[in-house]
Amino acid sequence: MSRPLLGSLLLAPCLSLMAGIGSVQARILEPTDGEARAVQVAQGIGGLIKAGSMAQPLSAAKGRAAAEAILQTLRSGDANARFAQFSADLQRMTSPAMVALTMKSQPRILSYRILKVEPGLQNTSVEAQLNTSAGPETVLMVLDEEGKLEGYNINRSDKKVTEVVQNFMDYLFMGHYISARSYLSPLLQEDLTPAEIQSRWQNLQRRTGNAVKVKRIVLAETGTTQQLVLVNTEFTRLTDNIFVVLDDSNQIVNLDFPVEPASPEPIR
Repeated sequence: MSRPLLGSLLLAPCLSLMAGIGSVQARILEPTDGEARAVQVAQGIGGLIKAGSMAQPLSAAKGRAAAEAILQTLRSGDANARFAQFSADLQRMTSPAMVALTMKSQPRILSYRILKVEPGLQNTSVEAQLNTSAGPETVLMVLDEEGKLEGYNINRSDKKVTEVVQNFMDYLFMGHYISARSYLSPLLQEDLTPAEIQSRWQNLQRRTGNAVKVKRIVLAETGTTQQLVLVNTEFTRLTDNIFVVLDDSNQIVNLDFPVEPASPEPIR
């Protein structure tokens, strides 16, 4: 069975950016007089910046204020307000009704404290300590330039590995891809958007049939920094294993769906 690891698909964005730069250079090299050429260069670079990747992150103060609003909404349990605080990409993957279901399944937030605000090149990371009805939690939120939530990750280092994987699979089965993505490491989240997770999960089921249930979760191997978990999953046509790799903080760092699902066993 061939199982390539999931990774980032950066070639297309790079080619797109190179094509954009190439078109700017083509305009710059056209023979013009001095002033017109200077205007042309400025317009070309300005167009590239406008269409490209020069979004400005929030300041530390604005990042803190946006995070405070998000955490207060979580504490209040307002699903409509929670949905409104998602980025456009996340909103396309869910609805206020789905958000309400997720919020009901999660521990209630009693209080919170923002620990760190770190503006990056294009987004802002905010780390917060939550006091919940199930105990303390640490959450890392990623905010876009408008203060909208792009993704989040909860520290689950104190949980059992099999419990973490079971919860991840539960969200996959429910189609709650934003919540499922929160189990991935921040680095893997950069490669796998909720839409990409949905696409891979649905593409798998086109070959295996609909997912029925998780039959067994087995910790197959433990290393110094990573743990391999096998998720024996029943589909309508067959049963096969999904490989999940977690780091020593119980964050999913690799996810391997079967490329060639096992053939159904013959009926005897």
